[in-house]
Amino acid sequence: MPEFATIPISGGTRHLATAGKSKSLLIALAASVFAVLPILAIAQPALLVPLGLLPVVIFFVFRIPIWLCLGFVAFSFFRLHEAFPFLMPLHIPQLLALPTLPCGTATSRF
Repeated sequence: MPEFATIPISGGTRHLATAGKSKSLLIALAASVFAVLPILAIAQPALLVPLGLLPVVIFFVFRIPIWLCLGFVAFSFFRLHEAFPFLMPLHIPQLLALPTLPCGTATSRF
């Protein structure tokens, strides 16, 4: 059996392999609880799928900021938020414009 490095703890020592497994288990448990809590708090079952996809969408949108810019141009130029009145209170053009401001300034060179 290979030798493992040990970490001193208050009750003795613990192998690094065991510490890594317990840390991974704690992270997985916290992520599971974090994923289940919104389901318990939401009264509308129709919102579960969009809210479940929201983290994935956010990851891909911020990874490629051109999609935010194109969304802003589409909503502003074609006035989609005015064509569909139920979108007006959401202020979608403003929400799409705000995250694109730091993306453009961070990558531009003077």
